[in-house]
Amino acid sequence: MATYKLDRYIAEAEVDPFVLDLGDDKEAIVIQAPISETMVEITEVPMNRTRRIFELLCGEEQFERVWEEVRYLPATVLQGIMLDMLRHFKVFAEVSQLPGGSRASRR
Repeated sequence: MATYKLDRYIAEAEVDPFVLDLGDDKEAIVIQAPISETMVEITEVPMNRTRRIFELLCGEEQFERVWEEVRYLPATVLQGIMLDMLRHFKVFAEVSQLPGGSRASRR
Protein backbone atom coordinates (compact mmCIF):
# COMPACT_ATOMS: atom_id res chain seq x y z
CA MET A 1 0.00 0.00 0.00
CA ALA A 2 1.33 3.42 -0.98
CA THR A 3 1.77 6.07 1.69
CA TYR A 4 1.49 9.74 0.89
CA LYS A 5 2.93 12.36 3.23
CA LEU A 6 1.20 15.66 3.87
CA ASP A 7 4.59 17.31 4.47
CA ARG A 8 5.59 16.55 0.89
CA TYR A 9 2.45 18.19 -0.50
CA ILE A 10 3.01 21.22 1.69
CA ALA A 11 6.63 21.56 0.56
CA GLU A 12 5.64 21.27 -3.10
CA ALA A 13 2.83 23.82 -2.66
CA GLU A 14 5.04 26.72 -1.66
CA VAL A 15 4.42 29.47 -4.21
CA ASP A 16 5.82 32.97 -4.17
CA PRO A 17 3.31 35.81 -3.94
CA PHE A 18 2.02 37.34 -7.17
CA VAL A 19 3.52 40.82 -7.40
CA LEU A 20 1.72 43.31 -9.64
CA ASP A 21 4.09 46.15 -10.49
CA LEU A 22 2.02 49.30 -11.07
CA GLY A 23 4.89 51.39 -12.37
CA ASP A 24 4.88 55.18 -12.07
CA ASP A 25 6.48 55.05 -8.64
CA LYS A 26 3.39 53.35 -7.17
CA GLU A 27 3.86 50.65 -4.59
CA ALA A 28 3.53 47.16 -6.09
CA ILE A 29 0.55 45.06 -5.02
CA VAL A 30 1.54 41.77 -3.40
CA ILE A 31 -1.05 39.00 -3.55
CA GLN A 32 -0.60 35.84 -1.52
CA ALA A 33 -1.43 32.41 -2.96
CA PRO A 34 -5.00 31.28 -2.32
CA ILE A 35 -5.56 28.77 0.44
CA SER A 36 -7.41 25.48 -0.10
CA GLU A 37 -10.75 26.92 0.99
CA THR A 38 -10.41 29.72 -1.56
CA MET A 39 -9.43 27.23 -4.27
CA VAL A 40 -12.63 25.29 -3.66
CA GLU A 41 -14.65 28.52 -3.82
CA ILE A 42 -12.99 29.48 -7.12
CA THR A 43 -13.85 26.16 -8.71
CA GLU A 44 -17.47 26.46 -7.54
CA VAL A 45 -18.04 29.95 -8.98
CA PRO A 46 -19.67 29.98 -12.43
CA MET A 47 -17.15 31.18 -15.02
CA ASN A 48 -19.38 34.11 -15.99
CA ARG A 49 -18.84 35.64 -12.52
CA THR A 50 -15.47 37.10 -13.46
CA ARG A 51 -15.44 39.78 -10.77
CA ARG A 52 -16.06 37.19 -8.02
CA ILE A 53 -13.28 34.93 -9.32
CA PHE A 54 -10.92 37.91 -9.48
CA GLU A 55 -11.92 38.93 -5.96
CA LEU A 56 -11.15 35.43 -4.67
CA LEU A 57 -7.79 35.34 -6.46
CA CYS A 58 -6.75 38.75 -5.11
CA GLY A 59 -8.01 38.12 -1.60
CA GLU A 60 -9.93 40.54 0.57
CA GLU A 61 -6.78 42.44 1.50
CA GLN A 62 -5.83 43.43 -2.06
CA PHE A 63 -8.93 43.21 -4.24
CA GLU A 64 -10.10 46.82 -3.90
CA ARG A 65 -6.64 48.18 -4.64
CA VAL A 66 -6.18 45.99 -7.73
CA TRP A 67 -9.75 46.65 -8.88
CA GLU A 68 -9.25 50.42 -8.74
CA GLU A 69 -6.22 50.02 -11.00
CA VAL A 70 -7.89 47.86 -13.67
CA ARG A 71 -11.63 48.57 -13.62
CA TYR A 72 -11.58 51.20 -16.39
CA LEU A 73 -8.88 49.59 -18.53
CA PRO A 74 -9.59 47.38 -21.56
CA ALA A 75 -11.07 44.00 -20.61
CA THR A 76 -8.02 42.20 -22.00
CA VAL A 77 -5.93 43.72 -19.19
CA LEU A 78 -8.12 42.06 -16.55
CA GLN A 79 -8.14 38.82 -18.53
CA GLY A 80 -4.34 38.82 -18.81
CA ILE A 81 -3.82 39.47 -15.11
CA MET A 82 -6.31 36.76 -14.13
CA LEU A 83 -4.73 34.17 -16.44
CA ASP A 84 -1.25 35.02 -15.15
CA MET A 85 -2.46 34.72 -11.55
CA LEU A 86 -4.08 31.33 -12.24
CA ARG A 87 -0.86 30.08 -13.82
CA HIS A 88 1.39 31.61 -11.16
CA PHE A 89 -0.62 30.09 -8.31
CA LYS A 90 -0.97 26.80 -10.19
CA VAL A 91 -4.72 26.89 -9.63
CA PHE A 92 -5.08 24.82 -12.77
CA ALA A 93 -2.23 22.96 -14.41
CA GLU A 94 -3.29 24.38 -17.76
CA VAL A 95 -5.71 27.12 -18.66
CA SER A 96 -7.50 24.62 -20.90
CA GLN A 97 -8.57 22.88 -17.68
CA LEU A 98 -10.67 25.88 -16.75
CA PRO A 99 -14.36 25.32 -17.34
CA GLY A 100 -14.96 26.69 -20.81
CA GLY A 101 -11.20 27.02 -21.29
CA SER A 102 -10.93 24.90 -24.41
CA ARG A 103 -11.99 26.17 -27.79
CA ALA A 104 -15.46 25.34 -28.98
CA SER A 105 -15.63 22.62 -31.59
CA ARG A 106 -17.01 23.43 -35.03
CA ARG A 107 -20.44 22.10 -35.76
